[in-house]
Order: sequence, then structure tokens, then C-alpha cells
Amino acid sequence: MTDERYVYFQDLKQKNSTKSGAYHRRSGKRSHYVGLPSDHLTTAEKKRRNGPVESVKLNAPMTYAELKKLTPTMQFLYLDNLINKYKARRLDIVTMLGISQSCWAKYSVTVPGKLIFGTRRKSPAPEWLDFISPKPAPETPAPAEPVDTPAETKAEDIQPIVIEKPVFIPKPEVNPYKVTLSLEGTPSQLADLIAVLTDRDTAYNFKLTITADRKEDA
Repeated sequence: MTDERYVYFQDLKQKNSTKSGAYHRRSGKRSHYVGLPSDHLTTAEKKRRNGPVESVKLNAPMTYAELKKLTPTMQFLYLDNLINKYKARRLDIVTMLGISQSCWAKYSVTVPGKLIFGTRRKSPAPEWLDFISPKPAPETPAPAEPVDTPAETKAEDIQPIVIEKPVFIPKPEVNPYKVTLSLEGTPSQLADLIAVLTDRDTAYNFKLTITADRKEDA
């Protein structure tokens, strides 16, 4: 075999190998999936793997018995918060927990962290005094004064209203063609009054009573 032919076959072999590798190469978003054992757990199995929920009041005093009920991590979190936020001394924490110095020395090495106290003070810090002092109970608002509300009126309590029937009074008979007038005045004044009160196109029957009022001389 000549050198040219050998080079030719080697080139074909490399090309076929590259083609096969490209065909079998895995590509796409599904080819990069990395599964975990927890991916195929049921909902009940996932709930059983969860631990109990634990809560702690970081801003309230606590006894040694109450502190020991917490997990070691929560115990360290509580004590570290007292030191950094409320400037608690070692003596302050021992007094609050109600234990001795030797008991504290044995206990402090069991928490999962190092408790670093600040500068040494001879008296408690104002923040610690405010934390340890009992908080006054919130004032409850005074009950509102009862408002007098009208009592419910029952049907049997309602008295019927009786309206008396008005007495019918008959009207007196009036004869529009017979009128009695009493006039006083001079003849000219009487004539004017009669002209005003009567109709000139209607005939009337007058009954006159003349009385002269004479003035006596002084």
C-alpha cells in the first residue's frame, strides 16, 4: 500500500468515527437533567421527612427549664440575641435562668457556638434592665356605657285609638231673598249703602224704621 492510499483510508476512518460520535451525542434540555432521590417521593413521604416546627420568643425572659426544651441551635440563637441586642452579662443570664456559675460553665460548652460577651461592666446595661423588667399589661378599654334603647313594643301592648263620631249639626235654613239689615247714618249715607248692597235691576221690598236722633241745645 502506498503512502497516499494509507493517508486516504485513515482520513475516511476519522470522518466515519466523527460522524458516529455526532449521531450518538446527547443534546437538548432533557439530556442535562440530573435526578435526585427526593424527586420521586410522594407527598406523605415528604411530610414524614419534615421535622417539627419550633418557635421561640427572643424578646422575652426564659427559665433554664424552658431553655432546655429548645433545640441546641435555638438555645444558642436565644442566648446570642441576649448578648448582642440587650448587652447581657454572664451574671445577668445566670441570674435570669436561675442556675449557678458552675452549672452555666458546664452548659455553655454544649451549645453549638461560642458565646462572646462584650466589655465587662459592673452594673447591668439599660437595655438589659428594660428587657428583664416586667412589662405592664395593656390597658383594656373601659366598657361603653349602655345606651337606653326603647323596648320592643308588642302587639298586645298597642291600645286601639277610638275616634268618636262627630255630632251632626244641621245648618239653619237661610232665605237668600229675605235679609234683615240695621243701618245707621244720614239719608245720603243710607242711600249709598243700599245702592252698594243691592242690585239695581232687582225689585226689593224694604221695611224702614226711622228714628231721628236730635241733639238738644246746651
